[in-house]
Amino acid sequence: MDLKSRKVLWSKREKHSIDSRAVTLAGDRIVVFSHDRFLAAVDTKTGNDLWRTDSAAVLDAVGEHDPADNPRLAACPDTHSDLVFVGEMSYYEFS
Repeated sequence: MDLKSRKVLWSKREKHSIDSRAVTLAGDRIVVFSHDRFLAAVDTKTGNDLWRTDSAAVLDAVGEHDPADNPRLAACPDTHSDLVFVGEMSYYEFS
């Protein structure tokens, strides 16, 4: 949303629910997670996917969690790479 004009710049609807506890802003991207479905980075200016993965290794690193638990996911606020930390000691770089 443009704060001055209050115009919606873009919107995005996903087929599967997004875990709002795992939404992270990192530079010019928003990292989103859908349990057992995907991990993705969305461009903040366009709303388009920068990358998206449904890799079993990545989803396993985030791990199983009860809806009352927090997923183990964080994004490094690095504006020069797509470095995302998942799990306890794992990280993946996407480009």
